[in-house]
Amino acid sequence: RFLRFSGGHDPLWLHPSVDSKWSYPMRLTEFKELWPHPQVGQPFGLSHQISEEDLLRVVAIFREPRQRVISHYHHLRSQGQELEFTWAVKRFSACMTQMTLGSSCGRLNEDDTPFIFGLTEGQAKESAAARVRRFGFVALTEEWELSVCLFHKMFGGDCLPVEFQQLRKGVARTSTEYNLTAYGLDASYQPMDDEVYKAATGVFWERIAAHGVDRDVCKTHICPGAADRFG
Repeated sequence: RFLRFSGGHDPLWLHPSVDSKWSYPMRLTEFKELWPHPQVGQPFGLSHQISEEDLLRVVAIFREPRQRVISHYHHLRSQGQELEFTWAVKRFSACMTQMTLGSSCGRLNEDDTPFIFGLTEGQAKESAAARVRRFGFVALTEEWELSVCLFHKMFGGDCLPVEFQQLRKGVARTSTEYNLTAYGLDASYQPMDDEVYKAATGVFWERIAAHGVDRDVCKTHICPGAADRFG
């Protein structure tokens, strides 16, 4: 959502337009080793062979799978692509799992199952969940304010109001979430991404507790410059 990468000897910045303190010097060769198909500003998967050390440098933001699929569908439609919602559900229901394990979001095998390096669905779920638990930082779209606050609690630096701006608001909804029933995604729909999202939420709340983060602490101590975002 905010993470951006640049090539050459430039750092990667959490805020591209702000003199942020969050940077990690990464040469282009290192970048290509971690992310073999970089698309600046677009989601892409980690390298299939990323090292344990590099997993600690990963910042990952997860979204509730059903909400994410609907959003993905509307994003493609907003770009002029004519597609059926059922097609989007089939193609992108394993997007987060694929990207976590180094595949591409929506890539399918010949039998239209998600391409995840020959792993079974069960193996993919287990492997993705295990990898998420080793990420350096895990955030949730649904808990964006707390995610930003936790980041600063863990890594320091000034918490800036710009971090809470919504840069690409969805145009197909009027509330914070899509109505799942309206899209036919009831309890019977269980996407592969459920497992990786479950792991991500577990990691997130464990770290919230471990670092003593709550809305009052964020408001008064960690992000006082954006206190209004914490009620």
